[in-house]
Amino acid sequence: MEMNRGLRTSLLIMFIVLGAATIAFVWFLVRFRAMNETSPPLFIFVMSMYTIIVLIYLPVRMILYTLYKPYEDRGYRPRVSVVVPAYNEGRFVRKSLAALVRSTYPKELMEIIAVDDGSSDDTYQHMKAMARKYPKRIRVIRFKKNRGKREAMAEGVKNASGDIVVFIDSDTRIRKDAIEHLVAPFVDPRVGGTTGKVKVENWRSNFLTRMLAVRYIMSFDFYRSTASVFGNITCLSGVISAYRKDLLDEIIPEWKKQMFLGKLSTFGDDRSLTNHILRRNYLAVYSRKAVANTLAPETIPKLFRMLVRWNKSFIRETTVLLGYAFRPEFLRKRKMLIYEAVMTTIMPILMMVIVSSIYIRIALNPVDLITVLLSITLMSLIYMIFYVKAERNWRFVYGVVYSLFFMSILIWLLPYAALTITRTNWGTR
Repeated sequence: MEMNRGLRTSLLIMFIVLGAATIAFVWFLVRFRAMNETSPPLFIFVMSMYTIIVLIYLPVRMILYTLYKPYEDRGYRPRVSVVVPAYNEGRFVRKSLAALVRSTYPKELMEIIAVDDGSSDDTYQHMKAMARKYPKRIRVIRFKKNRGKREAMAEGVKNASGDIVVFIDSDTRIRKDAIEHLVAPFVDPRVGGTTGKVKVENWRSNFLTRMLAVRYIMSFDFYRSTASVFGNITCLSGVISAYRKDLLDEIIPEWKKQMFLGKLSTFGDDRSLTNHILRRNYLAVYSRKAVANTLAPETIPKLFRMLVRWNKSFIRETTVLLGYAFRPEFLRKRKMLIYEAVMTTIMPILMMVIVSSIYIRIALNPVDLITVLLSITLMSLIYMIFYVKAERNWRFVYGVVYSLFFMSILIWLLPYAALTITRTNWGTR
């Protein structure tokens, strides 16, 4: 069986490589010379800069991907407190709590704290029903009014008795062995926080969720695994993450009061916590075997709201990161963290300049659309090799379509997020 899966994976990768090579050849023959003859100098300069950065960035990522090794479960079993903040989650919170109860982590070493953030639906009733069913395993805390996810997480930590605090989103089901794999890296005292592999629970719902299923795998199994090699993950996902309790006790008072441009921060809780971990020179790492399944947006408006929220937290926390990353102690010890921060800042800016120029070119010469589509497809196919290695299925095709969707529409959510960054009422709790 394993040999057959390996053969299928090899064939898929071969198919992708041949497809990418064919597209590259056609692209070169049809348009490369024409673009260089007709393009303005500024476009050629920006495109050249972007190409140089990609030729550095992608090979480095590939090398780090091969260097990443999953943390092995060596029997380390600290006392764990699992905090599940929820707001208007309804019945699904039962599934989240039930998955935690089924965990193979020793029952006597794990407590579950469910926090209802002033829900206006029946979330609290579902939590209480689970607490009645498992009175020795689940505790429920309820806010009378909605106070925000940060407050709910902080209240959970305040009531936690474990050495490690695990955060699980209320629309998420963890696999039975996720907790032991999530805490395994903490055997290293340098590790301050961990995150796991997030997969889409509702991937079969429609075409959008199928695309997002590929996007999530790439975000976690490719980007986070490569950043994890040096402990430089910049976002320990709120879907599934874990922190040392003593660190959280130190961080949370400041974290709850975080201000940005004169506004109280009400989004990007996970990125902000991660920044606090990195700033204290702890490692933030990825545990591939700690798997969680979560619900992805099933409509375009919900996807837009989620991505705007993510982009706002990216802008804010990257600003925070760049503010401390160049301190002398970081320049000596965390060079790859600075590299990560600079690259992830420069690349989106150059990409938007290029896309803007491409729109103008297409308007003037519609034939250029062929070159654009081939270019995006080529680059996405290269990335899809890593998806196939991780998942071993043909659904990578949805990832190619997502790349086209991203480059044509979703990329503009970043500048929109920047222009509306002081708004905290849309897409946030």
